[in-house]
Amino acid sequence: MTKPLETDYDLYIKELQSELKELSEQLQECLDEKDYKYADFYQKAIWRIERKLQIFNSLNSNKYKLDEQKLDDAIIELRDGILKRFKFILLPACDFYLNFYKLDSGELYCELPKEEVLLGAYHYVFFPAQIPSILRLGFVPNAKNDNTLGLEFSVGSNNSCLEIKIIIARLMLDILQIPPGSNGYISKHPVK
Repeated sequence: MTKPLETDYDLYIKELQSELKELSEQLQECLDEKDYKYADFYQKAIWRIERKLQIFNSLNSNKYKLDEQKLDDAIIELRDGILKRFKFILLPACDFYLNFYKLDSGELYCELPKEEVLLGAYHYVFFPAQIPSILRLGFVPNAKNDNTLGLEFSVGSNNSCLEIKIIIARLMLDILQIPPGSNGYISKHPVK
């Protein structure tokens, strides 16, 4: 019997767990050698990884938070043609958002703001040096507009939005360092 292919979520969780194991081993070595300066460094790194694991594992649980369900609902409504587009405002303090819309091909599209908006969020969450990390998540320059980066995605079986939510979570937590309780919200634009 063949094993099902691992999703990006599964691979990322395994990567985090592997990193956690390696950091724990290095921490123990430092403690054994009484090198408390580096032990402190490894302990802080372990706490960061444990927090990420906690957040990502909550994405995969059946106990959705209200905000996560609202994002799922908006993505499904976009796919089904109820919405023309929507914005997921990640950080209201500097109006940093992701723009979601449907392409002519029927694929769904997640787009970062234009460069001038990103630069407006400079010092809050965005630094130009983060662009290579954003590109590694799968975002590519928009062929129609060179000032934006976007990502095509689709909704998985059983209306699962997990894959795009993982990419968004990695963008928020790993790259932009937006805290999980940032009070983000969704602005919907229905089809007229």
